[in-house]
Amino acid sequence: MANCINYNCDDLQPHTLNQDCGDPLLGGLSDAVLFDCDHTVTDFSNGTQVLANIAANRAWIVKNIKVGINAGSPVEIDSLKACGTQTLVNYDRSGTWTDGNVNNFNIADFYNPLFRGRSIGAMILNECGNPNSKVTLIDSEITFRGDRVIPDNNNELQRFEATFNWKSKDMPTQINEPVGVF
Repeated sequence: MANCINYNCDDLQPHTLNQDCGDPLLGGLSDAVLFDCDHTVTDFSNGTQVLANIAANRAWIVKNIKVGINAGSPVEIDSLKACGTQTLVNYDRSGTWTDGNVNNFNIADFYNPLFRGRSIGAMILNECGNPNSKVTLIDSEITFRGDRVIPDNNNELQRFEATFNWKSKDMPTQINEPVGVF
């Protein structure tokens, strides 16, 4: 018997196999809605709330992009008990972002402000590989770092490339797609 104390108050629930609830899911995040820190959404699956925030310029939709989410990096501290195991306190999380919609409006009005360090309050990402109308929700403060890439030859496209980062113990969640947004 292990001599440990579980400080986590959340009980584990039974594991569910994909064959019991659908096919394995393919990757691919093709569209996003970025929410400003002052957004008013209380239910990210509610299309009316999301569209109202887009209309009020508290959220912005970005289509036809390529986004991936990397595995989280654990942030641990040393145990306060002799011979103890390190304690997980958080995860540093990140993703990749590629957008081929290079034009002067996106350079000046969207990506320059975003890449200068502006914080985003949340983000939903359209799962193009999911036939079940699901989106991925990151409900945390997010920051972007990136630039416009101009290849040195004319056999490759210009694009915006970025990484985005946030901290959370929890993985991004899947929620129902907000109707009428994507």
